[in-house]
Amino acid sequence: MILLILMVTSSCTPEGRLRRLVSNHPELVTQDTLLVNDTVYIPAVKYDTLTRIVYHDTVRIIDNSRITIKYFATDSTIYIQGKCKDTTIIRTLVIPYPAIKVNKNSWWDNVRSLWPLYLIILGAVLYFKFSKWGKRLF
Repeated sequence: MILLILMVTSSCTPEGRLRRLVSNHPELVTQDTLLVNDTVYIPAVKYDTLTRIVYHDTVRIIDNSRITIKYFATDSTIYIQGKCKDTTIIRTLVIPYPAIKVNKNSWWDNVRSLWPLYLIILGAVLYFKFSKWGKRLF
C-alpha cells in the first residue's frame, strides 16, 4: 500500500509530467536563442626603460594600431618608451536553448472543454424533471 502511494505521488511531479508531455509531443519544443553582450576591458599600459649602447644615431617609432614604441639614443644611453592603448572588446554571444511553446486558451476554449460536464448536468436535470422520483422532490 505504501509502495503504491509512493509511486503515485512521485510520478505526478511537474517535471515528470512536462517530460512525458514533451516526449509525447515534440512539436511543443522550439529552438530559441539568447543574445548576450560580453564586454572585456583591457587597460592601457606604459613602460619606460634605459639601456647603454656604444653607438646609435636615429630616433625610431614603431606604431601599431594598439601599441606605440619610441626609442632614441643620446650619448651612450638609449631611451625606450612604450605605450599600449586601452581597448574594449565587445562580442555578442548567441546561445541556443530549447523553449516550450505555450498557447493560452481563450475563455471560449475553456467553456467548450467542459461540454461532457454540461451534458451530465442537463441529463440529471431532465431525469429529475420527468421521472416519478423527481416529481416527488419538486
